[in-house]
Amino acid sequence: VQEFERRGARVLCAYTGGLDFSMPMTNYMARDTGEGIVDAVVNLTGFSLVGGPASQDAKKSKEVLMKFNRPYLVSIPLVFQ
Repeated sequence: VQEFERRGARVLCAYTGGLDFSMPMTNYMARDTGEGIVDAVVNLTGFSLVGGPASQDAKKSKEVLMKFNRPYLVSIPLVFQ
């Protein structure tokens, strides 16, 4: 996070206790249109954007990410997808 900030990126940290990580993105990091107000999203959880190790909602994830229109990076290369 500090390295992103040092390079001039706007950094917002968010977490949710549920398995729908799209909610913090749409509630705190997006305009009313769904487009992101941050430079990129970095997933530090190891889970997919929507869902956990047992099930995922790829359709909802794709819809949110298409509207968000920002790079989405996963820090853990072997996520449960």
